[in-house]
Amino acid sequence: MTAVSLQEIMNDMARRLDDIQPEKTVVRLSNRLSVFDFYRDADPVLADLDKQYIDMKARHKKLLCENGAHDPMAEIAGDLVMSSESAMQTRLIELRQDKRVRRVILQRIRAARKEIQQAERRQKRDYEALILRNVKSARKAKKDGEDGFLIVMFLLWMLRRTLQVTQHNLSLANTFALVSEPAIIRS
Repeated sequence: MTAVSLQEIMNDMARRLDDIQPEKTVVRLSNRLSVFDFYRDADPVLADLDKQYIDMKARHKKLLCENGAHDPMAEIAGDLVMSSESAMQTRLIELRQDKRVRRVILQRIRAARKEIQQAERRQKRDYEALILRNVKSARKAKKDGEDGFLIVMFLLWMLRRTLQVTQHNLSLANTFALVSEPAIIRS
């Protein structure tokens, strides 16, 4: 039997985990809320573990960018990320098994759903009010446009009438001038 060091066993296990590690799944309540968020908000230990996980993940990413994937510090940081995630998942399982905590979380989820529904109703009501204002505004603009068109037509008619009267008056004045001063025209 060959002697295998503890380090080799751990490295072998880490390689196997990289191949079979499932993606982290979180049940979404809506676009903004997840069940995990409710548990995290209700339990300070889970909130602290989540903060540690986020910090470890950022540190691991930074080490990967600076030193590459085969850097020992980056590998240790990766192990710490997995360990932190595992601790967080374990605490979440503990919380889900606690009936009192589950009851509190369900109440918070119902309250959040109710808030979301109320916000959606408010948004729908505001949207309908906006549509109504736009329709009223369009009707008023149409009426004002029709009134404006009639006023413009009336003004054009008045202008045309004034031009006709002025043209007629100028024509009479011109004719009068021609008749009264015949010597100027003939010369």
